[in-house]
Amino acid sequence: PDLAVAQRNALAGAQRSGDRPGQANAHRDLARVLSRLGRVNEAARTYRQALTIFAELGDHTGQARTHRAFGAMLDGLGRHAESLEQSERALALYRSAGHVAGEASARNAVGWAYAQLGRYPPALSHCREALALLRTTGDRHGEANTWDSLGFIHARLGEHRAAIRCFQRALGLYRRVSDRYDEADTLSRLGESRQAVGDAAGAARTWRRALGILDDLGHPDAERVRDLLDRAAR
Repeated sequence: PDLAVAQRNALAGAQRSGDRPGQANAHRDLARVLSRLGRVNEAARTYRQALTIFAELGDHTGQARTHRAFGAMLDGLGRHAESLEQSERALALYRSAGHVAGEASARNAVGWAYAQLGRYPPALSHCREALALLRTTGDRHGEANTWDSLGFIHARLGEHRAAIRCFQRALGLYRRVSDRYDEADTLSRLGESRQAVGDAAGAARTWRRALGILDDLGHPDAERVRDLLDRAAR
């Protein structure tokens, strides 16, 4: 809530001074906060306001970042077809701007959206292309996200040993960049793949590590992991 107040103040300041790029950025950042607060309809309107201004300015990178953030919100809501549309728009804009790091991020988002929709061949293709680009940019966090996406896809295809290898690559990178939440999120998926290959003890250890991180962060996802552990113990 405090961040929402700050972003509204930033927007008001940009409007008073006639700073159009500032207004566009403030709209996008406010939309991110609103989505975290669960005010998704207001967030969607605010993302669209940002997109309108970025389009008027001819700022392809600003538009792409906004589509990418909008798509992430829709993914979190389970609206995967809409998320795919936003991510594909981000990808096209990043490519037109020659923004390699942005293209890599958007390709992973497109691949993830395809995977959520059960369309695994294009999902794998986009994520592998993202990984190739990320190796040239040095974006370790983006690389970790993409390895996690590849693990998710292999798991959905029933290729759990390949999934385990991907998740382990992601974990090593998340630890290097100190992203504890994403580390826990990947650990929860790694546990599921370990359980699927018959390693019940390994799955339980992995989920306990995830739970320890999430409890330490005070994150509500801890309940989902606790439920996995409870079901495995029955």
